Amino acid sequence: MGRSINKIFFDCDSTLVAGESLDILAEMQGVHGKIKKMTDASINGQIPFDGILKEKMDIIRPSDAMIRKLIPAYIERCVEDVKEVISALHLLEKEVFILTSNFHHIIDPVAWALQIPRERVIANELYLDENGEYAGINETSPLCGENGKAEMLKNHKKEGIRIAYVGNSVTDLVCKNVADVFVGFGGVVNRPKVEEQSDIYIPHKSLAPLLLYLLEPTEIAELYNNGYTRL
Repeated sequence: MGRSINKIFFDCDSTLVAGESLDILAEMQGVHGKIKKMTDASINGQIPFDGILKEKMDIIRPSDAMIRKLIPAYIERCVEDVKEVISALHLLEKEVFILTSNFHHIIDPVAWALQIPRERVIANELYLDENGEYAGINETSPLCGENGKAEMLKNHKKEGIRIAYVGNSVTDLVCKNVADVFVGFGGVVNRPKVEEQSDIYIPHKSLAPLLLYLLEPTEIAELYNNGYTRL
């Protein structure tokens, strides 16, 4: 890409993990059909993102027990080669972040499994009461709004720092004007609008091609020298 990327931001659902966590929680609650329609419509840009997250959460009303049940299966759905890709980026001293409108309760365990530090997880806040029951979300978070991810990304935009964002949905495209490189990932779901507007598009189930697209030749050589020959 000419100049080295310093920071890489990943969406989580359908990017790092093959699935939408809120859809899975909705299935547990018997409201999957309604929530999936809302998810698909918002991801594809057919309805405004603003307000839709709280509406979905108020329908699902996930408890602490539900989330604990979700986490192991959710982590098992991590996409092909994601652990190796994150490890390779860390070896090259890249700063790896998760930037998502999802919730810390769900995303932090994924970050832990991928060895991404908690302080590099940018996510929404879910509130549970003293009994572990759903008590709402932080509606003041920018991540509840359509441009929230772009706003968060701007906080990391500094002179000499080059940023890549990796996402799968139409709503992720707001990051394109902030990131130096926007990577669309279609390995879980192919979205034609994302493919069309991405600087780079990965249609494969594996995230491994990301390294070839983002890294400099000297960085790729360093990975090979450290045993990353399969990537």
